[in-house]
Amino acid sequence: MLNKTMLLISGLLCIAGCVHSAPSRAPLQQLADNLGVKYQVIDTVSQSACREAGIDSDCFSAAVTLTLPATLPDSDWEIRFSHVAPVEAVTSDDFTVTHINGDLHALTPVRTLSPGETLEGTLHALFWHVSRSDAIPNWYLVAPGAEPVIIEATRARIDPARNINTPVHAGEWTTPNQTRRSQADTMPLADAEWLFEHYANWADYRPDSAPRVIPDVTTLDMTGKTIPAAALAITLASEHPARSVLKQAGIRLEANGFPVRFEESQEVTGSAYQMSIDSDGITISAASASARDYALMTLAQLYQPGKQAFPSVRIADEPAYRYRGMHVDVARNFPGKAVLFELVEQMYRVKLNKLHLHLADDEGWRLEIEEYPELTDIGSRRCESENGSACLMPQLGSGPDANSSVNGYLSAVEYKALVQYAAARHIEIIPSVDMPGHARAAIKSMQARLQAHPQSPDLVEEEDTTVYRSIQFYNDNTLNPCIADTYEFVDTVISRIQQLHDDAGAPLKVFHMGADETGGAWVSSPACEAMLGEPLTKETAHQLLAHFVEKVQQLTKDKGLILGGWSDGMSMLPAQKRTEDTLVTVWTTLPAGGAGTVAEWKQSQAQAVLAFPDVLYFDFPYQNHPEEPGYYWGSKNTDLFKVFQFTPEVLPVHQYLWTDRMGKPFSQNPEYTDAAQDIAGIQGQVWTEVIRSADTLEYMVYPRLFALAERAWNPAPWTKEAIDTVAGKADAVNALHEQQYAAYSAFAGQLVSYQLKQLVDRQVNFRLPPPGVKVIDGSVNVNAAYPGLGIAWSADNTQWQPVTKALTLKPEYYYRTFLPGTDRVSASVQPAKAAATQQ
Repeated sequence: MLNKTMLLISGLLCIAGCVHSAPSRAPLQQLADNLGVKYQVIDTVSQSACREAGIDSDCFSAAVTLTLPATLPDSDWEIRFSHVAPVEAVTSDDFTVTHINGDLHALTPVRTLSPGETLEGTLHALFWHVSRSDAIPNWYLVAPGAEPVIIEATRARIDPARNINTPVHAGEWTTPNQTRRSQADTMPLADAEWLFEHYANWADYRPDSAPRVIPDVTTLDMTGKTIPAAALAITLASEHPARSVLKQAGIRLEANGFPVRFEESQEVTGSAYQMSIDSDGITISAASASARDYALMTLAQLYQPGKQAFPSVRIADEPAYRYRGMHVDVARNFPGKAVLFELVEQMYRVKLNKLHLHLADDEGWRLEIEEYPELTDIGSRRCESENGSACLMPQLGSGPDANSSVNGYLSAVEYKALVQYAAARHIEIIPSVDMPGHARAAIKSMQARLQAHPQSPDLVEEEDTTVYRSIQFYNDNTLNPCIADTYEFVDTVISRIQQLHDDAGAPLKVFHMGADETGGAWVSSPACEAMLGEPLTKETAHQLLAHFVEKVQQLTKDKGLILGGWSDGMSMLPAQKRTEDTLVTVWTTLPAGGAGTVAEWKQSQAQAVLAFPDVLYFDFPYQNHPEEPGYYWGSKNTDLFKVFQFTPEVLPVHQYLWTDRMGKPFSQNPEYTDAAQDIAGIQGQVWTEVIRSADTLEYMVYPRLFALAERAWNPAPWTKEAIDTVAGKADAVNALHEQQYAAYSAFAGQLVSYQLKQLVDRQVNFRLPPPGVKVIDGSVNVNAAYPGLGIAWSADNTQWQPVTKALTLKPEYYYRTFLPGTDRVSASVQPAKAAATQQ
């Protein structure tokens, strides 16, 4: 506990005549600079220590070691830290740990401390921590009369190979009891040997000579000829976004160049286009501005800069889905505006057309609302403040400083600029403000506003004594659906966002309300009891979510908008309310019944968008390895091939392709084969709980964004084989795999030769997969996930040389991949170390 007596004495002395000044941080800073902190997961499998601590749920144990410096502050102090798995018990004679709210915990020494000694204890927490990114950085010290300071040993560092934000105060994950989540976890560790076997599935396939673009075109006919074209004669306004794409591809735009003609045709509508390239020039038939631009995006990839030529082809191309989206959470940790503009640019280049912006959640409000400036004055910042009214409490490793890089918001001017930038690239911005749950940032900001503006909406019913804990472990994050002020607030926010879109010249079409995870609220709300006319139970209180969704649906309908929401909350709507002005984002995993959820929504007029976490959540790890960052509650192995392999046209086929999140088989009803026909589309997601920098966000998004575009634009070319597989036809699974491996090899080849290199040109971060390495008959063999990647070796993990056929490789060497002609490399792997530590 902090020393309250010292606070009282200090206050009395100041009353007697001391000069008030800013709190001193020098003694605490000295402790923060020199305090040793080590966090080491011990066991996630046996559960024995958890059981001894009285915990019956899935749980893990982690050792915390604090090494005190030679000098300590005179006053009491405590450590505050983020731990996304709630600490339920502690075994220690040196300190206690208490849960504050959300993921914030306090570690408090319980005895007199001596300089230089070591404090030790074991945390017992729910769920598991089997990844380095689970260990949240920026633990900080608080003490009476001092400004809080971050403990230097817990600051994240930048991994120089991957350029991602990496916690370093955590230890190592070297045994199965540390890397497996529980006894039920059968998923193999993605070590160097596993990677070798994984890549070998498609390593023998090589891209053919046919031109390949991403996303692939619907039909392409080749003449076999090459058409020289040193420059193009094309009429594009100076500010047209396609100009920079064509120029980056190496194409010069000159008035006397190879002619490009645009024409309209009765054969193409919407975003479809046709294109022919022959000796007379390039002819593009399209009925819309978006279709013309999509043709130009294809044209840029067809260009052969070494030859200054195009292949002679005829193309007919059209999207498989009208909704081809990407969702980005800017609420949990704010990545800055530049990464959003770049994301829009990359979406444009691969024909994606919806950007779903998650603007508000428990941990942050990220859009300026003129009527309620406190939403960003307070709700966009997390910091340690004396009375908690200046900002939100620290969460997710933000640390105590209001100027932290994860704080921030989009001003009205910046948001309008983003909307305009996206509209010029045929991308619709879909703003999302999560409600009624996930609303703590709004609630706390509006509580502060009430101090100066008592007529403002009050989002808290003081008489509501409900005790609950949300799925992110908050006890104060849910709007009350039974009070009028809630709807006044919601209406004002939607109206302001709609006005921002109007001012930008891109009218708002869809408002997304979240509507998920209300966490047991409202059971003891007098207003809700009065509205229903009966006492509430947890079950009946949850039904109030339907009331809230219907009320917001009517608000948006009155404004001419479509209401979007996540499938669990939107499922509360009665059948007659599931109309064409409703968009539902389906986020049930496939093993948990995702295909059935899609089939249910298909029976309505609502627009369904697939957002399955097991394949479309890009904040999940690429592979099952503790050094790969990301949340993993739905999947621990969402690599590029898995996203490419996704077959939305035949959902039940995935039981033959994937396992569930623990590595075990799952089954799907073959009756759901056609469940995803006639849906609106698919959407990738990236949530930012463990993403604390723009570079890390880009690492998680790229290159998976390109596989998403492939599946959103094109029906899977193996659809027939997938249907045959679900029907149980002989050898259908083998034929399915062969189709996928060959198609993936062509896709990955184009990715290396074009997309990744243009990301380098634009200084965008992305992930390169590490190589596979396996000892076969005494010889070390290596392979890469993509054709065209180089592989390098090092004896000391510092000096690198390319692997050559003549070289004799050793298991104790380090290995990594590299993108030829650039400085981009993968994480390194060391086969000998992996083999030794996983015994």
